[in-house]
Amino acid sequence: MERGKKILRFAAPAFLLLLLTLAAHMLMRPQKRPVRIGVDSPSPALGVEIFKNFDSAVEIVPLAQAAGLATGELDYFLTAEESLSSKGQTAGHVVAAVVVNFFHPRQDISLDELTTLLSDSPEQVLISDELALACFPWGDRGKFLPTEKVVAAVGNESVLGIVPVHKRRPCLKVLPVDGIDPRGEEVLASRYPLMARLQIYRRPPTFRERLQKIPRKEQDLLAAYLLSEANPWRNPLRPQSRFAAVGDVMLDRDVKKAALAHNWQWIFAETAPLLRSMDLAFCNLECPIGSKGKFINMFQAPPEAVEGLVYAGFDVVSLANNHILDYHHEGMLETMEILTENNIAGVGAGSNLEAARQPVILEVQGIRIGFVSYTEMWFVHAREPISWQATSDEPGVVPALPEYIWEDISALRDEADIVIASFHWGKEYASQPAAEQKALARLAVDAGADLVLGHHPHVLQGIEFYKHGVIAYSLGNFVFDQRLPGTQESMVLEATLSKQGVLDINLHPASIQNMRPVILEGRSKNYLLNRIAELSLAIE
Repeated sequence: MERGKKILRFAAPAFLLLLLTLAAHMLMRPQKRPVRIGVDSPSPALGVEIFKNFDSAVEIVPLAQAAGLATGELDYFLTAEESLSSKGQTAGHVVAAVVVNFFHPRQDISLDELTTLLSDSPEQVLISDELALACFPWGDRGKFLPTEKVVAAVGNESVLGIVPVHKRRPCLKVLPVDGIDPRGEEVLASRYPLMARLQIYRRPPTFRERLQKIPRKEQDLLAAYLLSEANPWRNPLRPQSRFAAVGDVMLDRDVKKAALAHNWQWIFAETAPLLRSMDLAFCNLECPIGSKGKFINMFQAPPEAVEGLVYAGFDVVSLANNHILDYHHEGMLETMEILTENNIAGVGAGSNLEAARQPVILEVQGIRIGFVSYTEMWFVHAREPISWQATSDEPGVVPALPEYIWEDISALRDEADIVIASFHWGKEYASQPAAEQKALARLAVDAGADLVLGHHPHVLQGIEFYKHGVIAYSLGNFVFDQRLPGTQESMVLEATLSKQGVLDINLHPASIQNMRPVILEGRSKNYLLNRIAELSLAIE
């Protein structure tokens, strides 16, 4: 009995020490669970989008309150309000864009108009659920939907939408609010009314964390993530590139006479300020440039004509058309040399088929933009036998064969952030695209093209928003001496490009006056915009 008591006296402290050791081990062992992030929004969508690229597991808690930090229910609290006493970290910026269908006549909106519409007819305003924040004038009014559903509905209906500015799509038109356009980098320093800074606050360290005396790993990782490019909301106006495209540029006949009477810069004087303000500009060069070669068709501009292209600001020109070989192989190859000497890239033609099919890839604002170009062959005419299309051992252009289109664009998709495909196609003076044009255009988009640019009809045709792509079936003439109805109507298609695709487009109606294009304003501008809308809505 005495022996048992003695054992018990020694065993009790040892057992207690074991319990304390186990408790300390449990206390010190890290607990593995998702990082709980509360958002002061009825929808988890914003939090999900912000942290979708974060490596650690995250649980988004909607309708959360800052008090959850003190109780330990939350690890972080995300809000657009800045009333908390503790200092938070900037998690990003929310810039909301008010949008309508691209062909809708409305051009702008005031904050008062928007507020009235939200109050009187909230069902007429579709709002991205990522924007369900109390700091915005809609609060809990309006119809909240996933962003892709808002885009789809507004793109097909006459309703108003509100989406994050970096998730806009080209089928939508962004409306300035109180005269401020939210798409430029300067908006973050402006008084744009639909903008908020996101703050994230973290809970105080627990007793366990204080006992460990080591920093919480996920805090460091999360802070670094929020400051990185992986956070899609860090800079909603992330690097963008402005691109402009125009149609046929022919620099011979009466155009040459006008240039010789003035100078080659004069031809582009009215449009150069717009084109030169872009990061990249494109046209279809509808004639060879130079003095060499043998006449077999129609056009050849003198070598100094390239001065006009340089002055206009063109960076890339399509050579895949039915006139680039008008002065035989030698004339086309000289044109390519002259363009290269003047830092203008030519695409769609080459010394053989392999060279002609090579894309042009240019990098602007960190965005890799790839170009390919093709022409239909049925309308090609020459006064002597010549293989207009490039072969394995002869110079020429790239024919618009479906297998070439699919192979080239699919391969380019892996090399470029943006793929632009140019086509010389269709019937001259036809205001609607032929079935063959639509088939080739949609094939190009299915293969990975973001933007399809058409030319050759010499008149404007409509614009189609097909899947993720934008198809401009005919940009019309830009510099030409034709005088048939519609051949003097033109436009500059402007597109905002990002690594995510084409964000938006903008049309600048123009007309050819005395051989040179002029940007239109007022009634003439509105007439041509309405005309393009009619042509576009008629595409089946």
